[in-house]
Amino acid sequence: MLGARHTGTTPHRAHPAPAPYPWAVNEMPRDYRSAKSIRVLLAEDQGMMRGALALLLGMEADIEVVAQVGAGDKIVDAALIHRPDVALLDIELPGKSGLDAAAELRDQVPDCRVLILTTFGRPGYLRRAMEAGAAGFLVKDGPRRGTGLLHPPRPER
Repeated sequence: MLGARHTGTTPHRAHPAPAPYPWAVNEMPRDYRSAKSIRVLLAEDQGMMRGALALLLGMEADIEVVAQVGAGDKIVDAALIHRPDVALLDIELPGKSGLDAAAELRDQVPDCRVLILTTFGRPGYLRRAMEAGAAGFLVKDGPRRGTGLLHPPRPER
Protein backbone atom coordinates (compact mmCIF):
# COMPACT_ATOMS: atom_id res chain seq x y z
CA MET A 1 0.00 0.00 0.00
CA LEU A 2 1.25 3.48 -0.78
CA GLY A 3 2.08 5.60 2.21
CA ALA A 4 1.73 2.72 4.69
CA ARG A 5 4.48 2.29 7.18
CA HIS A 6 6.02 -1.08 7.88
CA THR A 7 5.68 -1.81 11.58
CA GLY A 8 7.65 -5.05 11.56
CA THR A 9 4.67 -7.21 12.54
CA THR A 10 2.63 -9.63 10.53
CA PRO A 11 -0.73 -8.22 9.48
CA HIS A 12 -3.60 -9.50 11.62
CA ARG A 13 -6.47 -11.33 9.95
CA ALA A 14 -9.90 -10.77 11.39
CA HIS A 15 -10.86 -14.39 10.69
CA PRO A 16 -8.60 -17.40 10.10
CA ALA A 17 -8.68 -19.04 6.69
CA PRO A 18 -11.30 -21.79 6.53
CA ALA A 19 -10.04 -25.30 7.16
CA PRO A 20 -10.30 -27.73 4.23
CA TYR A 21 -12.75 -29.86 6.25
CA PRO A 22 -15.29 -28.34 8.65
CA TRP A 23 -14.29 -30.67 11.50
CA ALA A 24 -10.55 -30.05 11.09
CA VAL A 25 -10.64 -26.92 13.27
CA ASN A 26 -11.96 -28.49 16.46
CA GLU A 27 -12.39 -32.24 16.36
CA MET A 28 -13.61 -35.10 14.22
CA PRO A 29 -17.40 -35.49 14.17
CA ARG A 30 -18.75 -38.14 16.50
CA ASP A 31 -20.13 -40.30 13.68
CA TYR A 32 -16.88 -40.28 11.66
CA ARG A 33 -15.06 -43.61 11.62
CA SER A 34 -11.81 -44.26 9.90
CA ALA A 35 -12.69 -47.10 7.52
CA LYS A 36 -10.32 -49.82 6.41
CA SER A 37 -10.90 -50.53 2.76
CA ILE A 38 -12.28 -53.90 1.73
CA ARG A 39 -9.72 -55.69 -0.43
CA VAL A 40 -11.37 -57.54 -3.34
CA LEU A 41 -10.13 -60.18 -5.77
CA LEU A 42 -12.19 -60.48 -8.99
CA ALA A 43 -12.29 -63.70 -11.00
CA GLU A 44 -14.24 -63.36 -14.24
CA ASP A 45 -13.30 -64.79 -17.62
CA GLN A 46 -15.03 -62.11 -19.69
CA GLY A 47 -12.59 -59.22 -19.81
CA MET A 48 -15.18 -56.51 -20.38
CA MET A 49 -17.31 -57.74 -17.46
CA ARG A 50 -14.23 -58.03 -15.21
CA GLY A 51 -13.10 -54.52 -16.15
CA ALA A 52 -16.57 -53.06 -15.59
CA LEU A 53 -16.87 -54.70 -12.17
CA ALA A 54 -13.41 -53.46 -11.18
CA LEU A 55 -14.28 -49.94 -12.32
CA LEU A 56 -17.60 -49.89 -10.46
CA LEU A 57 -16.17 -51.36 -7.27
CA GLY A 58 -13.22 -48.98 -7.46
CA MET A 59 -15.62 -46.04 -7.34
CA GLU A 60 -16.52 -46.96 -3.77
CA ALA A 61 -14.34 -45.18 -1.22
CA ASP A 62 -14.03 -48.24 1.00
CA ILE A 63 -13.38 -50.90 -1.66
CA GLU A 64 -10.03 -51.64 -3.30
CA VAL A 65 -9.75 -54.18 -6.11
CA VAL A 66 -6.36 -55.74 -5.38
CA ALA A 67 -6.33 -58.49 -8.03
CA GLN A 68 -8.13 -59.50 -11.20
CA VAL A 69 -7.86 -62.92 -12.84
CA GLY A 70 -9.51 -64.44 -15.89
CA ALA A 71 -8.99 -68.12 -15.07
CA GLY A 72 -9.94 -70.30 -12.12
CA ASP A 73 -6.51 -71.84 -11.73
CA LYS A 74 -5.07 -68.36 -11.01
CA ILE A 75 -7.41 -67.56 -8.08
CA VAL A 76 -5.65 -69.21 -5.15
CA ASP A 77 -2.20 -67.94 -6.17
CA ALA A 78 -3.55 -64.39 -6.52
CA ALA A 79 -5.28 -64.67 -3.14
CA LEU A 80 -2.10 -65.90 -1.44
CA ILE A 81 -0.15 -62.97 -2.90
CA HIS A 82 -2.71 -60.16 -2.43
CA ARG A 83 -4.59 -61.41 0.67
CA PRO A 84 -8.06 -60.09 -0.25
CA ASP A 85 -10.88 -59.79 2.28
CA VAL A 86 -13.39 -60.87 -0.37
CA ALA A 87 -13.11 -62.94 -3.54
CA LEU A 88 -15.86 -62.37 -6.12
CA LEU A 89 -15.78 -65.48 -8.30
CA ASP A 90 -17.60 -66.43 -11.48
CA ILE A 91 -18.53 -70.12 -11.54
CA GLU A 92 -17.62 -71.02 -15.10
CA LEU A 93 -13.96 -70.17 -15.57
CA PRO A 94 -11.25 -71.76 -17.71
CA GLY A 95 -8.73 -73.90 -15.85
CA LYS A 96 -10.85 -74.50 -12.74
CA SER A 97 -14.41 -73.65 -11.73
CA GLY A 98 -15.07 -70.84 -9.28
CA LEU A 99 -16.74 -73.40 -7.01
CA ASP A 100 -13.60 -75.56 -6.86
CA ALA A 101 -11.49 -72.45 -6.27
CA ALA A 102 -13.86 -71.37 -3.48
CA ALA A 103 -13.29 -74.65 -1.66
CA GLU A 104 -9.51 -74.20 -2.00
CA LEU A 105 -9.74 -70.63 -0.73
CA ARG A 106 -11.65 -71.85 2.32
CA ASP A 107 -8.70 -74.10 3.18
CA GLN A 108 -5.74 -71.96 2.07
CA VAL A 109 -6.96 -68.39 2.72
CA PRO A 110 -9.58 -68.85 5.45
CA ASP A 111 -9.92 -65.11 6.20
CA CYS A 112 -11.13 -64.47 2.64
CA ARG A 113 -14.92 -64.44 2.24
CA VAL A 114 -16.15 -65.80 -1.10
CA LEU A 115 -19.04 -64.42 -3.13
CA ILE A 116 -20.12 -66.43 -6.16
CA LEU A 117 -21.28 -64.43 -9.18
CA THR A 118 -22.87 -66.35 -12.02
CA THR A 119 -25.08 -66.13 -15.04
CA PHE A 120 -26.64 -69.45 -14.11
CA GLY A 121 -28.82 -69.51 -10.98
CA ARG A 122 -29.17 -73.27 -10.93
CA PRO A 123 -30.08 -74.98 -7.62
CA GLY A 124 -27.11 -77.36 -7.92
CA TYR A 125 -24.74 -74.39 -8.14
CA LEU A 126 -26.23 -72.81 -5.02
CA ARG A 127 -25.87 -76.07 -3.09
CA ARG A 128 -22.26 -76.51 -4.23
CA ALA A 129 -21.46 -72.88 -3.38
CA MET A 130 -22.76 -73.40 0.16
CA GLU A 131 -20.74 -76.60 0.50
CA ALA A 132 -17.62 -74.74 -0.69
CA GLY A 133 -18.13 -72.18 2.08
CA ALA A 134 -19.35 -69.25 -0.04
CA ALA A 135 -20.81 -66.35 1.95
CA GLY A 136 -23.00 -65.24 -0.93
CA PHE A 137 -24.42 -66.26 -4.30
CA LEU A 138 -25.34 -63.58 -6.83
CA VAL A 139 -26.95 -64.02 -10.23
CA LYS A 140 -25.67 -61.52 -12.81
CA ASP A 141 -29.10 -60.68 -14.15
CA GLY A 142 -30.79 -60.95 -10.75
CA PRO A 143 -32.81 -58.18 -9.13
CA ARG A 144 -31.03 -55.01 -8.03
CA ARG A 145 -32.53 -55.31 -4.55
CA GLY A 146 -31.93 -58.33 -2.38
CA THR A 147 -28.33 -59.30 -2.84
CA GLY A 148 -28.75 -63.04 -2.46
CA LEU A 149 -26.39 -63.30 0.49
CA LEU A 150 -26.40 -66.71 2.10
CA HIS A 151 -25.25 -65.31 5.43
CA PRO A 152 -26.07 -61.67 6.20
CA PRO A 153 -23.00 -59.65 7.16
CA ARG A 154 -22.37 -59.34 10.89
CA PRO A 155 -21.73 -55.90 12.29
CA GLU A 156 -18.19 -55.34 13.55
CA ARG A 157 -17.83 -54.92 17.31
